[in-house]
Amino acid sequence: MSHPVVVIGGGYGGSALAKALTAEAEVVLIDPRDAFVNTAGSLRALTRPDWGSTMFFPYADFLTRGTVIRDRAVSVDPGGVTLASGERVEVGYLVLATGSGYAYPAKPAADSTERILDDLRLPHKEPAGAERVLVLGAGPVGLEPAGEIKEVWPHKHVTVVDPAERLLPAFDGPAIVPVETVVA
Repeated sequence: MSHPVVVIGGGYGGSALAKALTAEAEVVLIDPRDAFVNTAGSLRALTRPDWGSTMFFPYADFLTRGTVIRDRAVSVDPGGVTLASGERVEVGYLVLATGSGYAYPAKPAADSTERILDDLRLPHKEPAGAERVLVLGAGPVGLEPAGEIKEVWPHKHVTVVDPAERLLPAFDGPAIVPVETVVA
């Protein structure tokens, strides 16, 4: 039997590729989490904690023909992958889909769905109880929580601070959510 296609990382790219390849190859997906996490939803979950459970998709639900190993890859060499548990996985082809990194809460830090949901409930208290909210950074990850806050609590004063002269300089349309912009 040939060695599998091993995909390290079960985020957007890794999950989509693993699912697509299962029709053609033996696939092993390695990720420490128990489910795919739609991390874009974590910013909405800050303002709507009850909504948070909709951002998880168990790997078994969409990777029906592949194998999922819930662990972290700690080293890679031409013959395979060594996991944090000490297990070794031989590879035919290796895909490194380790994704991007953002500060919490934009990217949850925990590995289990239950723990991520618990973690997202904690920072909800700060904007819920505040009259004014300061968001540092006017990129997509900064503007998303600003918009979510204004949608849930339209009376709150939200200030976005960024060194750029305008919000999302590549976007030529009008702002959808009114926020005060401070150029630092």
